[in-house]
Amino acid sequence: MSNSKIPITNQQNVLAERTSHTDGVSAQPDIVYVQAVNPINIGEQALYRPDFLRASASPAMNVDGSTTPVNFELLPATDEIIRVERLRMFMRCAAAITFTGFGNLAALTNGITLSKHDGTAVISDLLGGAGGTGAGPIQTTEDLLPYVERFELLDSSLVLVAEFKIPPIRLVGTQRLRWTVADDLTGLTELRVLAEAILESTLT
Repeated sequence: MSNSKIPITNQQNVLAERTSHTDGVSAQPDIVYVQAVNPINIGEQALYRPDFLRASASPAMNVDGSTTPVNFELLPATDEIIRVERLRMFMRCAAAITFTGFGNLAALTNGITLSKHDGTAVISDLLGGAGGTGAGPIQTTEDLLPYVERFELLDSSLVLVAEFKIPPIRLVGTQRLRWTVADDLTGLTELRVLAEAILESTLT
């Protein structure tokens, strides 16, 4: 007699497994357990913690950072450890988005950077810019392409939705995820970045 576990489904927050045993004649399936799967858990389980990167409490990134760069950040509370799993960017423009410019704007001069930061210095750069060569910040829509696993132009190319492929980013203490705008983006109708994070644990 042999036994094996076969996953059945992971739909609607339910994970089920089936076992099958053979008695030399035929396989006899049986569901042995059904377990709820939900990113929002209690007790010692991970807590789903989505939030926009913000500057002075505002998530709106269509700002003028050409004179003084504007930092949009996500950081944990002093007693927390969080892990950022995914970033989603939403852009809306008044005219069609191009690949040679940024959105419906011309190519940026100083560009956009994304980094893991400790509040004083950069720990690691997460976007290399210039088509992914690591040569600088993001200056055009095309510069985003090497860093995203989902990229969609919607509403007659007036809306861009992108999902970044990044390794999990662990933030502890004063560490934060920082998106820096160093150009005038006020010509964009809307620009926001949502971070999907997990609360790993508390330090107290």
